[in-house]
Amino acid sequence: MSHLHADTLVAKVKERVPVEIVVNAEIAEELRKEPFLIKIRDIAGCDHFRMYVAPVPLHMGLTVTDSTLSFGLCHPDDLKYDIQNDLIATDIQAIEWG
Repeated sequence: MSHLHADTLVAKVKERVPVEIVVNAEIAEELRKEPFLIKIRDIAGCDHFRMYVAPVPLHMGLTVTDSTLSFGLCHPDDLKYDIQNDLIATDIQAIEWG
């Protein structure tokens, strides 16, 4: 997780936006260390924030907001997230699907 993602997530939770996040074990370990740990502790008690750790590796990313769906996959050769090729949709059918 990037610092920008973490800061945005924390800001939304503080605005009382419901947030649920699913991460793999590797990302969960990162979040247990500084500088992320202090950010997670800051929102951990919020009843509208939930974080889940997937029991298997995740090879995709899915973000759904009130107005946008973003879906991306990992490169098949190194399994690193391909941030340059997300599928982004703003129509209601895509958001409802997500």
